[in-house]
Amino acid sequence: IEDRSIVPSLIQVLHSDKSTKVRSSAAIALGKFSGMVQEGKLLPKDREAIHDSLMAVLLDDQEDVEVRRRCLEAIAPFNTEDIQKLVTSAYEGEDLLLKSSSIFAMGRTGELSWLPLLIKELQNPEPSIRYETANACGELAEEDAVPHLISLLDDEDYQVQLAGIYAL
Repeated sequence: IEDRSIVPSLIQVLHSDKSTKVRSSAAIALGKFSGMVQEGKLLPKDREAIHDSLMAVLLDDQEDVEVRRRCLEAIAPFNTEDIQKLVTSAYEGEDLLLKSSSIFAMGRTGELSWLPLLIKELQNPEPSIRYETANACGELAEEDAVPHLISLLDDEDYQVQLAGIYAL
């Protein structure tokens, strides 16, 4: 997806579709544009519209957790202080899906300060957390993570092994 003309339609779907699955998919698609914004490939008005729409849904406690977590993942490349607080809050919360999304978001921020926490999470007993952590480490592409990612090649979970390979 690289055609900015669909951004307004995705935003409308994110805010108004009745289906949680469709709204989640719209958030994921907007996440592709978030990355483009950070690369300077979109107009400032697109940046503002994407950021504000994702943030509004993310802060809506009445919104379904699946949609909110996809918005957290999508907005991460903006990497503002507010977004870092939201990532931290989701990480520290009790919801495993939100925690997984927060780890995914850590990688998308490009913020190397998350790396010590991510390296620690590569040892998490929960395979879904190790999987997302491997992907986040891959996104950060920091050499310090390599020895820790290598250990995932012997992980008991096949998906975690693949994430480790991909991250390396």
